[in-house]
Amino acid sequence: MEISGIRKTGHDRAPSLHKLASPRVQIPKRDDYTMENEKGVTPIVGTIMLVALTVVLAAIVAAFLFGFAGQNLQTTHIVSATMQRVNATSVSVTYYGGQDAGSLYELAFTVNDGTNTTIFSGSPQVTVSGNRVTAKSGSIPVGLGVTVISPNSKKDHLIITGTFNDGSSTIIAESTL
Repeated sequence: MEISGIRKTGHDRAPSLHKLASPRVQIPKRDDYTMENEKGVTPIVGTIMLVALTVVLAAIVAAFLFGFAGQNLQTTHIVSATMQRVNATSVSVTYYGGQDAGSLYELAFTVNDGTNTTIFSGSPQVTVSGNRVTAKSGSIPVGLGVTVISPNSKKDHLIITGTFNDGSSTIIAESTL
């Protein structure tokens, strides 16, 4: 047989697949896919499951050891105070209370570097000692007025720190006046 000047014979065709395969290589038949040939899958799945379980348990243990499980959370206290310069040497502070007003028992005032500060309060419900105002009983009364006097006639950096019944302290107000 000849097509366009090329002569084809029976020997010019590609050999069949079974003639190319070496005697050692066997092409599986459809019937060879049975559950007996999948014995190796179960140990692999089991190993993967054990590794995953180990990783999850290690993450849980690490979370508790390093405190990510919520044991070291600090509470935030919500109270407020305002500051206003009265004259060249004194600042008026008014405590307005807030959500945690009932647990605030002490206010500490720091002016500049903390030296040469005098504090006055006309309230009989608090005791003034050094740079601290402490409640005589219970908590600092809402509306408490305090005057902070500093001999520095320049602008003063004032920090008010509150101490609460649970022993924690937080900065309530900070300003340069």
